[in-house]
Amino acid sequence: MKVTLKILEKLGYSVLEAKTGQEAINVKTFDDDIDFAILDILLPDMSSDAIYPFLMEARPDI
Repeated sequence: MKVTLKILEKLGYSVLEAKTGQEAINVKTFDDDIDFAILDILLPDMSSDAIYPFLMEARPDI
């Protein structure tokens, strides 16, 4: 994942990194726009298919 992070930063993106599903869900507290999300299939506390509905509710424009 670090390689992906570095590539995105090099392309000029600001990157929000979440190491757990709960951290990913808390993205709703971020005040700026989010262009896209890359979800890991399995995080320590939940899977990406569990995170996706929360993310879409909080940020339907992703």
